[in-house]
Amino acid sequence: MQCEMCGINIASQKVLIEGTEMTVCADCGKFGEMIEALASAKKDEKATIQKRSVLSTFNTRPRAMPEPEIQEIIVGDYAEILHRKRERMGMTQKEFAAFLAERESIIHKIETNSYEMPIKMARKFEKLLKVSLIEEYEEKKISMGNASSGDQVTIGDLITVRKRA
Repeated sequence: MQCEMCGINIASQKVLIEGTEMTVCADCGKFGEMIEALASAKKDEKATIQKRSVLSTFNTRPRAMPEPEIQEIIVGDYAEILHRKRERMGMTQKEFAAFLAERESIIHKIETNSYEMPIKMARKFEKLLKVSLIEEYEEKKISMGNASSGDQVTIGDLITVRKRA
């Protein structure tokens, strides 16, 4: 038999070279992996996967019901609250910015309500200025009273059909 890589007539072996199964001589066989060795490795891998799947079934715990999410939102009139607080303290925007360790341009944008302040910054301002800027908002799930199939809501339950007169 002839080697598929070098063309020498010699006893050959099946080898996997760069993803291709080839019949090559012993010298060219060192460039790949013998197929019998790969087959035994795949069998070992399958056995390991089966063992893992058996173990994972015993470790499952029942999941707890999700608690209602409590989100934090910044109050709508935060710009006015900060502006009034700055004026009561008798500071300019530049002094106020230095006091809060923020840039003057950010303070100006906050007071003109052209900058959406992140929650982290609002918490920082609350601590330094002793004002309330953050509200907690709890999402409540609303059940559809019109649901036709018990717990599941279908598209038909959500659509309002108008009759033509």
